[in-house]
Amino acid sequence: MVKILVTGVLGNVGREVFKYLQQYSDPNTEIIVADYDEKKVRSEFGKEINFRKLDYYDPSSFLTCTQGITKLFLMRPPAIANIRKLMAPFIKHAKNAGVKHVVFLSIIGVNPLVPHWHVEKYIKRYKIPFTMLRCGFFMQNLNTTHQLVIQKEHDLLIPAGNGKTAFIDARDIGETAAIVLTKDKYIAQTPNLTGSVALDYYEVAKKMTNILGFPIKYSEPSPKVFNKKMLTYGFDQKFIRIVKLLYWNVRAGHAKDVYIDLAQILNRNPRTMDDYINEYRNYWI
Repeated sequence: MVKILVTGVLGNVGREVFKYLQQYSDPNTEIIVADYDEKKVRSEFGKEINFRKLDYYDPSSFLTCTQGITKLFLMRPPAIANIRKLMAPFIKHAKNAGVKHVVFLSIIGVNPLVPHWHVEKYIKRYKIPFTMLRCGFFMQNLNTTHQLVIQKEHDLLIPAGNGKTAFIDARDIGETAAIVLTKDKYIAQTPNLTGSVALDYYEVAKKMTNILGFPIKYSEPSPKVFNKKMLTYGFDQKFIRIVKLLYWNVRAGHAKDVYIDLAQILNRNPRTMDDYINEYRNYWI
């Protein structure tokens, strides 16, 4: 019996991994989900879901969470920056539990300035067979992190300058992760996952305007203006700092490259920004 643990099942990608694993897994696979809020998980996915509590601030949850697990989908909660203190012990527990393959949700251009690099470091240090899914910017950031600002102000208030981004739909990442988790041939690979075209936020705003039927602008704020606005919407300063760093990469032109890895794994073209806006339109109306 193969036991696959999906962490962050309440997140944009985690929920899609869980969904697609049910499609790609065979009857000898047991799918287990992990998150910190059991009530919310059972409310969303049903009372019968195979759940284990995972709280990075409570190391006592690590042992029971990883026990008997064969394969692991791992993502970094957005609020966690101290990887050595909060996530490394969990990765060590996964190794000791006998995990044979960890699929980590990383980012393209991963480097020591971002937390994802440190997660990758500990996975390699503990010698767990891995696949690092190095992803571009999620389209779904627009209906999560930036949803309220867009809805209330009709503004893509994002400090990305005129940099282009090869946006990717989280649903495509989830399906890719499910395939990778069920096929050992992807072990030791680090595919770069992007959409098929790079867009700047002026182009995204134009698409949203055309599809939603009302004006959406891109005000191209400075990092300082963005920081102030995010604070007024209740975001934590540490989270804002990480987000600003990621958007610095966009401003510097590091998010524009388009890769074919996702299309090769899925054997189809990625979803487009037009597809995404059409299917998520109710988030901004």
